[in-house]
Amino acid sequence: MAHESPSDSRSWSEARLLDWIGRDPRRRSDAALLELEGGRWALCVDQVAEGVHFSAEVDPALAGKKLAARNLSDLAASGAEPRYGLLAISADGRSEHWMREFIAGVERELERFGAALIGGDLSRIERGFLASLSVGGIVRGEGLQRDAARVGETLYVTGALGGSILGRHLGFDARVEVGRALAERCGVRAAMDLSDGLALDLARFARASGVGAQLDAARIPIHPDAEALALRDGRSALEHALEDGEDYELLFSSSLGEARLRELGVPAHAIGVVVPAELGLGLRLGAELRALAARGWLHGVGAEERASFCVQSESEERTSALGRALGRAAVPGAVLALDGELGAGKTCLVRGLAEGLGSSDRVSSPTFAIEGLYTGRLELHHFDAYFAEKAASYLELGGEEAFHGGGVAAVEWAERVEAFLPTDHLRVRCEHLGPERRRIEMRANGPFSERWLAATVETLAAELGPLPPRDRKSDRP
Repeated sequence: MAHESPSDSRSWSEARLLDWIGRDPRRRSDAALLELEGGRWALCVDQVAEGVHFSAEVDPALAGKKLAARNLSDLAASGAEPRYGLLAISADGRSEHWMREFIAGVERELERFGAALIGGDLSRIERGFLASLSVGGIVRGEGLQRDAARVGETLYVTGALGGSILGRHLGFDARVEVGRALAERCGVRAAMDLSDGLALDLARFARASGVGAQLDAARIPIHPDAEALALRDGRSALEHALEDGEDYELLFSSSLGEARLRELGVPAHAIGVVVPAELGLGLRLGAELRALAARGWLHGVGAEERASFCVQSESEERTSALGRALGRAAVPGAVLALDGELGAGKTCLVRGLAEGLGSSDRVSSPTFAIEGLYTGRLELHHFDAYFAEKAASYLELGGEEAFHGGGVAAVEWAERVEAFLPTDHLRVRCEHLGPERRRIEMRANGPFSERWLAATVETLAAELGPLPPRDRKSDRP
């Protein structure tokens, strides 16, 4: 059998790889917990690449500090006491002084928390710089994992969020002592570190624990850097707090109150509550509870730009045309997650999707059957999660396999089964503006769905003519 070359297939996606790697439960958290001679250990690995995690102009010692701190943050999310590190570096022909400064930065940061750099590996490459660090630490007691949150617990973060790109992404301190306090003094069992954005990491946290979550926007601590960044790019400070990433604070759930946690040495900020999985992810803005999309930082082609597209539909035919464009551009594994109230146009959009996939079947909302299956160029799995508890039970029993197969999946009322959705999906929100008018906004949540969205816009433009510039939008984190 011939081997596939790196250029033979579509570019890799962090979301898809994480779903695949996580098929083994031991690989779903920030660090693996192992029973070894002499006690329980947490082991983790992380890396930095020049041009991705730091720029070429950055002090190499600061880049090394960041690599160590990223690993220490994972150990903090496991409640571990750091002990040992192994460093592997692949570098081009840069100076030996630069290399020594980088390694010294790693070593000093580990030593700050009582760990030692005990070995590693070096290799020469033609261009660039990549370093990987593995760190192990002792866990006293049960430790922390992201799959232990329980319904009714309060959700907390340990500090302000957003705008880290203004400098904090390099100079942060891992919450090692806080993680140990959570595990050893506070009885907390569920935690993870916030590296890819609160909204995206919360979705991972909820999915691992089999729960949902509702946040209160007014209680999310927003860093001044997020406020400063909002003045520059027009996105709200709250969006930055939810989506920017590289905050390296801890997210955890607990039945203890905020005051008691602070007495025990934890800088806790209550931001929401753990709810049943069928309620999905929600964000409360005053009296309104909205669905919270799992947006954040995803590695892979196109990760530097999250695309969205918004259009107003004046008729069912225009809504169907958008659906047909989605169907014509769809490839195996595409997942469409639809939010919006009754009568907002979700099912009409799916009808167009089925037509675009070449299906002649009559599409209706499968509210009571949960799933409808339509045959065309690709199979279309049409889910309706209006009855959230019934839909969640169906997906738990294996229905979610439709999200990872060779067909296309469309989920109405997707916010009610958020925990079951693959991270990389195309999010669609339909709003009812009048008897015939609908507002339809689509946002990619990863490189795979971004390519689908781009192809859809091109297909739609070919069918309906050039689209107004206001219908196209691109956000940079």
